[in-house]
This record gives sequence, C-alpha cells and structure tokens, in this order.
Amino acid sequence: MRRLRRSSSVARELVRQGPACSCPIGTPADRGAASCDMGCQESVAFSSHAASAVLDILVAMQAAGSLSRAPAARVVVVEDEADVRRLLEFNLTGAGFDVVGLESAAQVADTVAREDAALVVLDRMLPDGDGLAVCSEIRRDERLAGLGILLLTALGSEADRVAGLSAGADDYVVKPFSVREVVARVRILASAVETRRKARQLDAAGARIFRWRDVLVDVFRHRVFGAGVEIELRPFEFLLLLTFLETPDQVWSREALIAKLWNGEVSTSRRTIDVHIRRLRERLGPFGEVVETVHGVGYRLRPE
Repeated sequence: MRRLRRSSSVARELVRQGPACSCPIGTPADRGAASCDMGCQESVAFSSHAASAVLDILVAMQAAGSLSRAPAARVVVVEDEADVRRLLEFNLTGAGFDVVGLESAAQVADTVAREDAALVVLDRMLPDGDGLAVCSEIRRDERLAGLGILLLTALGSEADRVAGLSAGADDYVVKPFSVREVVARVRILASAVETRRKARQLDAAGARIFRWRDVLVDVFRHRVFGAGVEIELRPFEFLLLLTFLETPDQVWSREALIAKLWNGEVSTSRRTIDVHIRRLRERLGPFGEVVETVHGVGYRLRPE
C-alpha cells in the first residue's frame, strides 16, 4: 500500500509537470508528441515503458475511484499514438470531461454523433485518413452542427494552420504540445459550445438584440440573421461578432482579441485571428463588411 501511494504520487507529478529534459521517461532518441511544461523547449516522449507504466497506474487509480472525477461535456479524442491518446484521455478526464478515445479516422462522425459529444480533439495525420478530410466531413453532417473541433497536429506552418481552420476547425494545437494548453483550449471551446447549446433552447422573451444595418444578433439565443435569413456561425465567430457589436467605438488589436476569446489562458498565432475574421466575413456574405480592418492596428465594427 505504501508503495502504491508513492507510485501514485510520482505518477501525478510526472503528468502534472511532464518529465524534465533529463528524465528517464524521455530521451533525445525517442522524443514524441508533447512538450515539457517546465519552461524548456525539449520534447517529452510518451512511448517508453516507463511512461506507459505511469499511465497504467493513473488509469487504474481513476477506475478505482482514487482520483476525483466530475463528468461534464463529452470529448472524443482521435489520436493513433496510443500513449498520447491515453495521456490526453487521463488529463481531460481529470479536468472533468467524459472522454472517448478513437485511434483512426473511420467512423469518427458516426461515433461523435452516437456519443453526443460536445467536442472532438482530432489528430490531423491519421493512418487511414487526413484529419482535414474528417473535419470537412463533420462540418457537412447536419447532426454535428454544434460540435467543436480542435485539431492536433505536427504540421505547424502558417499555411497548415490556415488550412486547418479553413476546413472548419475551431482551434489548432501544434505538436509538440503542452498538455496544460490542450486542456485549457478544450475547456474554453467546450464552454463556448455549451453556452451556445443552452442559448438555442431559450425562448425569445427578454432577448438581448444587437442590430447593424440588416444584421440582427440575438445574444441570448446565439442566433444571427441577415435580412431575415439565419446565418450559422461557429462559436468563436459569434464571439468575435458580438465583441465588435458591444464595443462599436473600439479598435481591437489581434492580441486583445486573442486574450478575449481564449480568456488569457493560452497563446496563439496572430494569424489565427485573421483566419477567424475571414471565415466570419465569408459566412456573413453580403454583410461581411460589418468588420472593418484598421491597417497596422486590428479590427473594429464598421460605422453604419
């Protein structure tokens, strides 16, 4: 029993902070999918026997009820590397999510629909398909209109980020990653998805309405209309539009918008905001001019 207590303590600490660069769990020869959370840029490997043993202890403790668990939104993790998938499953479960793991692209959409998931963490490079194609498939499926998508990939160039977000992802995390950052991003996106879901169930009584020319935004129900026709926006797109409508005289820098959308919990590329703005304008169609670019500064609501 004493040995189990010590093992569980060590296991918690290793997952909490990630092994240091000199930790025997990871060596330069087998660095893998996630980064150290101790401030260095070295990678942390999760493919060794030691890492698997640590995860085995943690999973067993969760199953036995030794670790607290407060089920909340359901998250589907699609990752073909077993140790990375299990690490994410453990940490997301510890953060209060109900997690389902998949290792391939096959049947992702059907599984997500069947499990009534709020969000999917989707690896872009899967053995049986491209995560971008899966992302596009999900966005075409009417059953999954409210699903949040976080892409997880080793492809980190600006062009890759733009491609991922343009394919319909709500957020994008590059490997090697910090587990804490992934959990933070999942929490923020899941909250936005849940807020939208609940808002859609409200009636119109006491609705809070913003108008800009022929654009009408129902804040309480998370609905947007252009000339009377409803326009579907993703959660972050809706938050961006609402931000501009609430502050018509303010020019928002990209950094300020990042801090607002992600609650200051994570850092992301300034280009990510540009892609979200572009998608917002595209979805608004003839009303896309509602967002005005202030060159050298950022964005604002275009004066009527």
